[in-house]
Amino acid sequence: MYTADYAGRVWLDQNNFVAPFGHFPADYEYVVKYLRYPQIKKRTYYDGLDEQTLLKLYAEYLKSSGLGWIGFHGNEYETERRGYVILQTMNWHPLVYSIHGGIDPLLWGKGIAQKMYDFATEYVFEHTEAQKLEGYICRPNRLIEGYFKRGGMELEHELSHRITHNGNVSGMKVYGLTKEKYHSLKEN
Repeated sequence: MYTADYAGRVWLDQNNFVAPFGHFPADYEYVVKYLRYPQIKKRTYYDGLDEQTLLKLYAEYLKSSGLGWIGFHGNEYETERRGYVILQTMNWHPLVYSIHGGIDPLLWGKGIAQKMYDFATEYVFEHTEAQKLEGYICRPNRLIEGYFKRGGMELEHELSHRITHNGNVSGMKVYGLTKEKYHSLKEN
């Protein structure tokens, strides 16, 4: 369904595409800007995970697996960076990825984040040897849970007493989608 064009862009629809992450300093600048949006900060960080730590982790994910895309929004003459997706290798045998990313709050509710998720899922199961895609929710976030569920992920486990936020201990949810389930959903 998703195919790269002559410039390496993968069009999600007529106004949105993803391109390989990291070719331009502006890709990294966008992620920093995104993580500083107040509504993103409050959903992302917790005790022990601040902006600097998360950016270091993202850099490691990109070095180890090299899989990341920057999302663009606009028209054929003018586009702006408005999202990103990073796949972190969680396990090599069997190959398991974890999905990370975000989309500009100005585009929330327009279906673009789901298209980015769908692209990443297709990439994982159609272009790699991955057996599973996972997603982790470290703070209550119904928005992300919705993307995971609509994309076929199921809640596999909830780890209790996993993280703290402002000194309060809470759990972490682990969602997963196997290659078999992906193909089953695709057939239906």
